Amino acid sequence: MVEILTELSIGIPDSVLMEDRELRDKTVKLGQLARAASIFRVRKIVIFPDPKGSGGSENLLIRDMLQYLETPQYLRKRLYPLKPHLKYAGLLPPLKIPSHKKDASLKDGEYREAYVEEAKGGERMVFVGAPSLIPYSGSGRTGSRQTVRISIQGGVARASDASPSQSGEYWGYTVMLSNDLFETLRQFDMKVATSRFGTPLAEVWDKVSRRITDSKRCFLAFGSPKRGLFDMFRRVDVEDRFDFVLNTIPGQGVETVRTEEAVFCSLEAMMLCEAVSK
Repeated sequence: MVEILTELSIGIPDSVLMEDRELRDKTVKLGQLARAASIFRVRKIVIFPDPKGSGGSENLLIRDMLQYLETPQYLRKRLYPLKPHLKYAGLLPPLKIPSHKKDASLKDGEYREAYVEEAKGGERMVFVGAPSLIPYSGSGRTGSRQTVRISIQGGVARASDASPSQSGEYWGYTVMLSNDLFETLRQFDMKVATSRFGTPLAEVWDKVSRRITDSKRCFLAFGSPKRGLFDMFRRVDVEDRFDFVLNTIPGQGVETVRTEEAVFCSLEAMMLCEAVSK
């Protein structure tokens, strides 16, 4: 297995669903984005405002759906009360990432996502998908989700706080609502704008490969179905705000590439850039 050291994050506009009228169609599109993010081990999905959009009227739907899909199935009922905009979420296939444990039996040293329960008899407990709650020693607040490490001594399982990175596996993505795309860019070492007007990746392959290998956090920004980044931000010099403006699908055979399709293609290209440079 090729070790990928650079953390990949993506930015999608709050207008990404502008072509979809029905909730079912919106749900399917967001499921495709969640799937792409999981396949290519995206760490963060940033939802940024489209200046020409509808004022972020659907950013809560985008955020909740993406977070719901990333949540292990055994925790969903506890973390997500019934919401009308999650009506069709159950129709989407599971992401099957390592944090989505199916086995109810616990193993010593394994990592799990937990739901922190109220203290019972003075002892805090968590639900980790096992038949019963287990004792918990950590700082997670009641009603929150927390990554934990399981320890078993004398046949008794206990949970303590852990970092997702300690698992040694891809543990899922987080979702962030941004008020300003360009302010958010400050968090990342390498910033890439994707555009059909950009430089074909093949022409700058060596430069991109070197840069991504030397970067800890790489961010890829995508446009909406009808508006690319250049159209969204006409008053801003996009090229000055990003390290690269790349066309990752040169010679496309269709008039427009959907955002979810561009995400798949671009993430694959960036991962290959890092993999072949080692």
